[in-house]
Order: sequence, then C-alpha cells, then structure tokens
Amino acid sequence: KHLAEAKMATHPTIEYVVLVGSDEAIPFYRLRDDVTVSNEAEWWPTVGANPNTPFGRAVATGHTFSDDYYVDPDPLLWFGRDLYIPNYPIGRLVETPAEIRSYLSAYPATGKVQPQTGLVLGYDFLTDGAEETAASMIGQGLAVTSVINDSWTASDLRTALLGSRKDVANVNAHFTYNFAIPASLTGGVFLANEIRTTGLNMSRTLNYSVGCHAGFNLPDRWATSAAAGLDFAQAYMAKGATYIANTGFGYGMDDSADLSELLMLHFQEELGAPDPQTNLPQDVPVGRALMRAKQRYFNWVG
Repeated sequence: KHLAEAKMATHPTIEYVVLVGSDEAIPFYRLRDDVTVSNEAEWWPTVGANPNTPFGRAVATGHTFSDDYYVDPDPLLWFGRDLYIPNYPIGRLVETPAEIRSYLSAYPATGKVQPQTGLVLGYDFLTDGAEETAASMIGQGLAVTSVINDSWTASDLRTALLGSRKDVANVNAHFTYNFAIPASLTGGVFLANEIRTTGLNMSRTLNYSVGCHAGFNLPDRWATSAAAGLDFAQAYMAKGATYIANTGFGYGMDDSADLSELLMLHFQEELGAPDPQTNLPQDVPVGRALMRAKQRYFNWVG
C-alpha cells in the first residue's frame, strides 16, 4: 500500500491501478467481516483452500478480501473499522503467467470495445435487479437476451452464455467461486471449467455477477485439489474476458434492487453514462464505471 501511495503521489497523471498476480503474489487486504448472517467464517467448511495457508486462515477467521485498500489513502471510520472507497479504478490480473498473457494479448493499445449484445439472467430474490439491469442495457442500445425466471437450468445457462457471443453478460445466480447454481438444479450446476474450455470466442467481453463468492480467486497452489483451484476469475482471464464479481457474499432483496444488486445496477448505468458536459455518449472505461458505482452506492447509503 505504501508503495502504491508513493507512486500515486509522485505521478499525479496516474489514472488506473492494476495488480498483477493472485493473493500469493500481492495479498488482498483482509477486512474483518462483522455481519451475523452469512459471515465469511460460516463459508469456511466448504472452501477448497488449504487451512495452513494465509488464504485459508483468513477465511476461517471471518475475513473478506478487497483491493480497494490500495487506492484509498484516507479511509473512513465505519462501525469501528476502516471503510475503503476507491479513489482510482483498480483491477487485478490472475492467476498464472499464461492466463495473464492471454488477457493482455486480447486488448490492443486503445483497449476500446463497442458492445452490441447483452445477456442478463436472474431468479429468486435477484429477479428485480436482473430486470432493471436488462432495462438499463436496452436503454444503452444493446440487443439483450433475458433469461429471468425461476426455472432455468445449467443447460439454459450454457446455451445463453456460451451458445453465441455476448459482449456484456450479467449472470445473477447463487454461486460459489468454481460453480454457478441455476434456478433449477435439474441437470446439475454450471462449472467454471466450462468457461475455460469453451470454443466460443469470449475475448474482450465483459462479464459480471452479484453471486456469492463468484469473484473469489483461490490460488491453485493453496487449493486442496486441482478442481477446487479453478475459479471463474482465472477461467475468464484465460479467455481474454473481463470479469467483475464478489470476493465475499452477495446480498439482495426480494422487493427491490438493493445491496449487491444495486451496486451492479449502478455499474451498468455508469458504463453507459453520458458526458456530463454535453450529455452525449462517451467512452467509459470499465474500471472507472466500477469506481463510480461504488462511490454512488456509498453516497446513497450514507
């Protein structure tokens, strides 16, 4: 953190911060999880992490993982601990050198993408957030496929996500870091490995989710098995695709798009936000859209 702050202080033109490597290379900051419902420590028995690693011990003792720590030099005091609201867009490249190279090679010098198609899936208490996100995408001019009901299966998810290219995909479902749970379990679950092995060109697509631990990146060497170690974060990275998701539990409401749902709705809105001076469409970097979404969410809560 001190190194990052020193660089930002001496290089005022810095616009983005990118961390290269998993927790094993550059540690996520550990945040104490103080909630009484769905505390990280409750998740520990099902995590395929070696308990004798820094990663495993952090989860077992009820901590969440965040990179916003590196880009907020003056955090707020929030219920007895620091709250980090990013001042810079920040991202992380995971996990192996080959996967990171795959991602970097997908983007030219400009890195600009002009999305045309979108996908939104949702069910259960995530239905309202999915509906509002789909409406936001449509309002931004995307041709959107919506699968929002309480009966879609893993096969339906495969068809919708991997049957044809979707430039922006928002999968709202119950998750863990290496598989997604469809609305109906008829036919099983959707594995992270299916992303990695698909023949579909997913390069330069944007994918995001409100699912619990959907963005949790477990370093392979700290996993109890190879299957446990392959998570969605590195699977998407290997395909040259951008991925945004929770490292901890995701939250929502039955009667409104709230909590994690609202944050991701803000994110989609920020992706298509017009220029405040001209009210015309503008190119919005993904990292900046996420930073603004987090700032908006905090201002709304506060």
